[in-house]
Amino acid sequence: MASWGVTPGPLNDELLFLGGEHRAAYYFQDPTTDAGIIRLRRGDANFWKFIKQKPIHRNVMTHLEIAGFAGIIQCGNRKLDRGLITALVERWRPETHTFHLPVGECTVTLQDVEVLWGLKVDGDAVSGTDVVLAKHELIQKFQFLTGCTLPDNSTDRQKINLVAIFNLIKIEFPENPTDDECKKRARLIILHLIGATIFPDSASNWVHANFLSHVDNLVDCGKLSWGSATLAWLYRQLCKATKMTTRDVSGPLFLLQLWAWERLPTIAPINNRTVNFELPYDGKVGNLAMFQRPRIA
Repeated sequence: MASWGVTPGPLNDELLFLGGEHRAAYYFQDPTTDAGIIRLRRGDANFWKFIKQKPIHRNVMTHLEIAGFAGIIQCGNRKLDRGLITALVERWRPETHTFHLPVGECTVTLQDVEVLWGLKVDGDAVSGTDVVLAKHELIQKFQFLTGCTLPDNSTDRQKINLVAIFNLIKIEFPENPTDDECKKRARLIILHLIGATIFPDSASNWVHANFLSHVDNLVDCGKLSWGSATLAWLYRQLCKATKMTTRDVSGPLFLLQLWAWERLPTIAPINNRTVNFELPYDGKVGNLAMFQRPRIA
């Protein structure tokens, strides 16, 4: 029986010169090396369960809106589709930062980040700082900004443990808080969102101390281009995940899934709720319980 010569492409490798290192190429070179479905790294599951049971105080939400992070809270949480994320990673090309689909190329844009999550995409860039804090300085600065004391084992060089931050968020919040208490609670929530939802790494349980300086003044925080930083981090994590030796992927994966649902509507859930156009695009669709998977005839 004649065999068919099938190649994953590209036919011309002048642009897509990393084809041999891409995980998709291994399916054709040696199928036994297929790592299967990619593991998704995220550390925010308990946080979303908690705020669903105990919604964030309205005055705290006001400060989250000023800082530019209210949209993520309003969007809520969805279960990630490992198969979908894996399929997208297999089609991601690090050379062009685009997905290569049968119909052509497409990618996540700044507009997608702003519309889907409500993150600001203009303004000053989110950058780090050259100041290295000693352990006691880090703990003191954290206490000054949040009003909470970190346990001794909750820091590692210039990083803060997300579990410790989440445990502080779980502490009972007063029904009639002062404005200062609301600001400090908002900073706690923002730090957790940054480390666990927006910029999670392969460990998914740390947030860098550099972000403390960004949440000091919430008004200035809201002027930063968090959307562009989010998109850059998503691109970086997708590029790392295309290597065959990589077994997991992190980053703002929920944003990636939302993008796929909007750009590939045939695989998206169906929403039966009334649309609220005052919220970010994903926040308007309401609770996941109101979704159902479409049936394929």
